[in-house]
Amino acid sequence: MNNNEYIEWFAPNFPLYRNFKVSVYDTVLDLTERKVAMHAKSSAVTGIGDYNNEYVLILHLTEDGTKVEKFVEFADSGYSAKFMDRLRRHHSQQENPKL
Repeated sequence: MNNNEYIEWFAPNFPLYRNFKVSVYDTVLDLTERKVAMHAKSSAVTGIGDYNNEYVLILHLTEDGTKVEKFVEFADSGYSAKFMDRLRRHHSQQENPKL
């Protein structure tokens, strides 16, 4: 999924997540390749319970090391997709209760 596809998929539902936090647990810096790798975890509260996910983030830096020229993110996409589907269904039922 590219950035635009991710934004289209996730952004409209971001307000359904409360207290969204990301914590970095480990960082590896490769000065020769100008890359930073991070192991991170996220958490949030939603109407269907807690959301927790895990990530590997890789930043490719410019030659002088002052800017990020490429950002790659790996997440547990299966967990995210299933959770988002359940959250969307729950939210739509709250907006349109059955009579």
